[in-house]
Amino acid sequence: MLATARISQKMAGAAGKTAERARYIQLTRQGLNNSEICRQLGIGRKTGCTWRNGHSTRDPSGARRYHPPIVEVRESVVSARFLSEDERVHIADLRRTGAGIRQIATVLGRSASTVSRELRRNATKAGGYRPFHAHRLARNRRARERPSKIASNAVLRQTIQNLLE
Repeated sequence: MLATARISQKMAGAAGKTAERARYIQLTRQGLNNSEICRQLGIGRKTGCTWRNGHSTRDPSGARRYHPPIVEVRESVVSARFLSEDERVHIADLRRTGAGIRQIATVLGRSASTVSRELRRNATKAGGYRPFHAHRLARNRRARERPSKIASNAVLRQTIQNLLE
């Protein structure tokens, strides 16, 4: 009986933090830092860091289990030229309702070819469209920063300098 009381007490503690977690997310979106949020909620800073960063634990079997962060970190907008994650979600929602490519493009204020290319390029094997997966693929396809050929090749740099002189 004592063991079941402990288990239910642990579960009540975890479930009782749901409102605090929701408030933590809300305060994070307002721009407050972890220490200030934890002070306002009356929780430990370590708990706040765990919620923000995620953590891993070990099961009784010894397997590692990862708990993702509760705070959704949105990446900054790279350029208005690229589709944002929100626009991709909007495309998926409109597509699910049966809207055509031109109609979706009009709603988003984008070219129909942009929407068509997005749907074609990021289609699943079953022919569907998953916006978060599509955003991840697009982010991975984006060009990485790398040194220019002139900066990394001394012979080429010297040849160009001689030709310019």
